[in-house]
Amino acid sequence: MSESRTTQNFRAFAKFGSFFASFPYYFSTEKTVKIPFLLKLYCYGIFLLSLIILVQITPDYLANLQWKTTSTRPTDNFCFTSFIAIFFIVKIVSYVICLLKNRNIVKLLAYFDSYDEESHFDTKKNISPIDFHFWGLLTGSLITIVGNYLVARHQFVVILSSDNAKYYLVTLLSWGNIDIAIFLNYVAHCFCEVSFIFHMCTLVYFLRCLKQKMIALQNQIVEKNLANDKVVVFENMLLSRKVFHINKIPGYEKAVVGFENPVEKLQKLVRIMREINCFCGEFIFVFISLTLCMGIVLLYVIITSLIYMATADRNLEIMKLGMFALTTVFLFSALKVAVLVNAGEQLKNVRQNFIFNLDMIRHENIHQIYDDNTVGDLKQLIKNHKFEINACGFFIVNRKLVVAMIGSMISFIVVLVQFRSTE
Repeated sequence: MSESRTTQNFRAFAKFGSFFASFPYYFSTEKTVKIPFLLKLYCYGIFLLSLIILVQITPDYLANLQWKTTSTRPTDNFCFTSFIAIFFIVKIVSYVICLLKNRNIVKLLAYFDSYDEESHFDTKKNISPIDFHFWGLLTGSLITIVGNYLVARHQFVVILSSDNAKYYLVTLLSWGNIDIAIFLNYVAHCFCEVSFIFHMCTLVYFLRCLKQKMIALQNQIVEKNLANDKVVVFENMLLSRKVFHINKIPGYEKAVVGFENPVEKLQKLVRIMREINCFCGEFIFVFISLTLCMGIVLLYVIITSLIYMATADRNLEIMKLGMFALTTVFLFSALKVAVLVNAGEQLKNVRQNFIFNLDMIRHENIHQIYDDNTVGDLKQLIKNHKFEINACGFFIVNRKLVVAMIGSMISFIVVLVQFRSTE
């Protein structure tokens, strides 16, 4: 089996994931995927070290939150403690899922290689996992880590100076140096954040590759069945619609060569979509669920922090730094959800346009190499499979999910405010 452009473009990103202990696989020059023992040991070793460091320090950090000194209400303290706890849980769980689902990445790349080889698919439009999604998530992650460092550094100094600190793994690794211990703690945070970015960017990359192949398949079918050579396609992911002459689509001439049965090709794309959902289902469910819970308590904490900042006897220095950290976390979480929703909506639009073009085929325009059964099978297949990001069957990642999340956040914040008013 020859290596597709999908796999070729993923090579550099795989090296990035391996360097940050998120992808224990190696693409050799013989077009095979290997699992070197040292790379596997490095990835899982870094994971265990990061997990132990975070699990050991987090309980003491929650028990000695400096923010509690500015609040006397139980609801405020509960929400802030819940926010910090969920924040750490998201990091750890994301890292775990990322390592567990790496085998699905290799399996998906094999599916793409098989599809490209059998359909002779080629296009001049190059898709890379290192795109504006990657740089946006990476920038947001770095800003979040910097904000956490500015807010929590003094508290980590207090925790690592206590008597219990001698039992921490980070203390042993730093030989008792507090500055090195704090640095190692934030390195563990970085590995968790990067694993999340690697997993999400890989998911978006696979969705964009699937979208590209669906557009190419759609164009081939329309060219063979319609007399008119002008069709409406979703070529640009930033534009909802654009009119093209199909013979001007980059790489189309090469893609038509060797095209045989469109039903079989669409079946392969359906199989790829199912495998993508197997790859990301648990990750999406855990991330969206915990992000919703974190968003509720985070917005409540931001509101109460603004109230406390208006009080003259509060420590404004702590509150200002805290507001900066809280705001960056909220915006970064919103960016993550927006990236997922955008990818899901783009794929949904391509499917809807696919159905529209099949419905527009008239009987007298059907090419002689196809019959009514072929077109009917295509319609039934594309209508039965929705090409959506499915979170283990619990919900679909689309715009409706955003509306539901906003409604839930507002409802629970109102309830928390009512609790606060009774204290």
